[in-house]
Amino acid sequence: MFSIIIQRSGKVTGEKITWRPDNLSASFHGRDLFAPVAAMIATGMKVETIPIANHSLVGTDWPEDLYAIIYIDHFGNAITGIRAKPLPQTGIIECSGKKFSYAKTFSSVETGVAFWYENANGLIEIAVNQGQADGLGLVVGQSISVSMP
Repeated sequence: MFSIIIQRSGKVTGEKITWRPDNLSASFHGRDLFAPVAAMIATGMKVETIPIANHSLVGTDWPEDLYAIIYIDHFGNAITGIRAKPLPQTGIIECSGKKFSYAKTFSSVETGVAFWYENANGLIEIAVNQGQADGLGLVVGQSISVSMP
Protein backbone atom coordinates (compact mmCIF):
# COMPACT_ATOMS: atom_id res chain seq x y z
CA MET A 1 0.00 0.00 0.00
CA PHE A 2 2.75 2.48 0.82
CA SER A 3 4.18 2.07 -2.67
CA ILE A 4 0.92 3.40 -4.13
CA ILE A 5 1.06 6.45 -1.84
CA ILE A 6 4.67 7.08 -2.81
CA GLN A 7 3.95 6.70 -6.54
CA ARG A 8 1.02 9.11 -6.44
CA SER A 9 2.66 11.68 -4.19
CA GLY A 10 6.16 11.94 -5.59
CA LYS A 11 7.09 13.87 -2.42
CA VAL A 12 7.13 10.93 -0.01
CA THR A 13 10.08 8.72 0.78
CA GLY A 14 10.23 5.50 2.74
CA GLU A 15 12.49 4.38 5.53
CA LYS A 16 13.08 0.94 7.01
CA ILE A 17 12.88 0.69 10.80
CA THR A 18 16.17 -0.80 11.97
CA TRP A 19 15.46 -0.45 15.70
CA ARG A 20 14.62 -3.76 17.33
CA PRO A 21 13.48 -4.53 20.88
CA ASP A 22 15.42 -6.95 23.04
CA ASN A 23 12.66 -9.55 22.56
CA LEU A 24 10.94 -9.67 19.18
CA SER A 25 8.51 -12.52 18.65
CA ALA A 26 8.05 -14.05 15.23
CA SER A 27 4.33 -13.27 15.10
CA PHE A 28 3.54 -10.26 17.34
CA HIS A 29 5.26 -7.38 15.54
CA GLY A 30 2.32 -5.08 16.30
CA ARG A 31 2.96 -5.46 20.02
CA ASP A 32 6.73 -5.93 20.03
CA LEU A 33 7.89 -3.58 17.25
CA PHE A 34 5.23 -1.25 15.89
CA ALA A 35 3.64 -0.17 19.21
CA PRO A 36 6.99 0.80 20.78
CA VAL A 37 8.05 2.62 17.59
CA ALA A 38 4.73 4.50 17.50
CA ALA A 39 5.28 5.48 21.15
CA MET A 40 8.81 6.67 20.32
CA ILE A 41 7.53 8.82 17.45
CA ALA A 42 4.64 10.17 19.55
CA THR A 43 7.02 11.23 22.34
CA GLY A 44 9.56 12.78 19.97
CA MET A 45 12.23 10.11 20.35
CA LYS A 46 14.51 9.32 17.42
CA VAL A 47 13.79 5.96 15.78
CA GLU A 48 16.65 4.14 14.06
CA THR A 49 15.90 3.89 10.32
CA ILE A 50 17.63 3.66 6.97
CA PRO A 51 16.31 5.10 3.67
CA ILE A 52 14.59 2.78 1.22
CA ALA A 53 14.70 3.37 -2.54
CA ASN A 54 11.11 4.01 -3.63
CA HIS A 55 11.45 1.67 -6.62
CA SER A 56 12.40 -1.24 -4.33
CA LEU A 57 9.07 -1.32 -2.50
CA VAL A 58 6.63 -4.15 -3.13
CA GLY A 59 3.87 -3.06 -5.48
CA THR A 60 5.66 -0.38 -7.46
CA ASP A 61 4.91 -2.43 -10.56
CA TRP A 62 1.20 -2.67 -9.75
CA PRO A 63 -1.23 -0.89 -12.07
CA GLU A 64 -2.75 2.41 -10.98
CA ASP A 65 -6.23 0.89 -11.20
CA LEU A 66 -7.61 -2.64 -11.13
CA TYR A 67 -10.35 -3.00 -13.74
CA ALA A 68 -12.31 -5.60 -11.82
CA ILE A 69 -14.84 -5.96 -9.04
CA ILE A 70 -12.78 -6.23 -5.89
CA TYR A 71 -15.49 -6.47 -3.24
CA ILE A 72 -19.24 -6.79 -2.83
CA ASP A 73 -20.43 -5.17 0.38
CA HIS A 74 -23.29 -6.32 2.63
CA PHE A 75 -25.68 -4.00 0.76
CA GLY A 76 -24.91 -5.85 -2.48
CA ASN A 77 -22.97 -2.96 -4.05
CA ALA A 78 -20.05 -3.93 -6.30
CA ILE A 79 -16.87 -2.01 -5.52
CA THR A 80 -14.27 -1.80 -8.27
CA GLY A 81 -10.54 -1.12 -8.16
CA ILE A 82 -10.95 1.88 -10.46
CA ARG A 83 -10.38 5.41 -9.16
CA ALA A 84 -13.33 7.62 -10.05
CA LYS A 85 -11.55 11.00 -10.30
CA PRO A 86 -9.81 10.41 -13.65
CA LEU A 87 -13.04 9.14 -15.25
CA PRO A 88 -15.45 11.73 -16.64
CA GLN A 89 -19.02 11.41 -15.46
CA THR A 90 -20.01 10.62 -19.04
CA GLY A 91 -18.01 7.39 -18.84
CA ILE A 92 -19.89 4.12 -19.18
CA ILE A 93 -18.92 1.14 -17.03
CA GLU A 94 -19.53 -2.28 -18.54
CA CYS A 95 -19.54 -5.55 -16.64
CA SER A 96 -21.32 -8.87 -17.08
CA GLY A 97 -22.76 -7.66 -20.40
CA LYS A 98 -24.47 -4.73 -18.71
CA LYS A 99 -23.74 -1.00 -19.05
CA PHE A 100 -23.89 1.48 -16.19
CA SER A 101 -24.08 5.26 -16.41
CA TYR A 102 -22.97 7.71 -13.73
CA ALA A 103 -25.23 9.10 -11.02
CA LYS A 104 -24.08 11.34 -8.17
CA THR A 105 -26.41 9.80 -5.59
CA PHE A 106 -28.89 6.95 -5.29
CA SER A 107 -31.79 9.39 -5.44
CA SER A 108 -30.52 10.67 -8.80
CA VAL A 109 -31.97 7.58 -10.49
CA GLU A 110 -35.34 5.84 -10.39
CA THR A 111 -35.96 2.96 -7.99
CA GLY A 112 -34.45 -0.26 -9.34
CA VAL A 113 -32.03 1.48 -11.74
CA ALA A 114 -28.38 0.36 -11.70
CA PHE A 115 -25.66 3.00 -11.97
CA TRP A 116 -22.08 3.80 -10.99
CA TYR A 117 -20.92 6.46 -8.58
CA GLU A 118 -17.81 7.58 -6.70
CA ASN A 119 -17.85 5.95 -3.27
CA ALA A 120 -16.38 7.38 -0.05
CA ASN A 121 -13.00 5.82 -0.89
CA GLY A 122 -12.86 7.51 -4.29
CA LEU A 123 -13.49 4.26 -6.16
CA ILE A 124 -16.14 3.44 -8.73
CA GLU A 125 -18.97 1.48 -7.20
CA ILE A 126 -21.89 -0.13 -9.00
CA ALA A 127 -25.19 0.06 -7.16
CA VAL A 128 -28.95 -0.20 -7.64
CA ASN A 129 -31.27 2.38 -6.12
CA GLN A 130 -33.20 0.49 -3.43
CA GLY A 131 -31.83 -2.80 -4.73
CA GLN A 132 -28.70 -4.92 -4.86
CA ALA A 133 -26.13 -4.81 -7.66
CA ASP A 134 -24.99 -8.35 -6.87
CA GLY A 135 -28.37 -9.45 -8.24
CA LEU A 136 -27.11 -8.33 -11.66
CA GLY A 137 -24.75 -11.30 -11.86
CA LEU A 138 -21.71 -9.32 -10.66
CA VAL A 139 -19.05 -11.26 -8.77
CA VAL A 140 -15.68 -10.50 -7.22
CA GLY A 141 -12.87 -10.80 -9.77
CA GLN A 142 -15.09 -10.02 -12.74
CA SER A 143 -13.51 -7.74 -15.33
CA ILE A 144 -14.76 -4.21 -15.93
CA SER A 145 -14.40 -2.04 -19.01
CA VAL A 146 -14.83 1.69 -19.33
CA SER A 147 -15.91 3.51 -22.46
CA MET A 148 -16.48 7.14 -23.32
CA PRO A 149 -19.58 8.01 -25.37
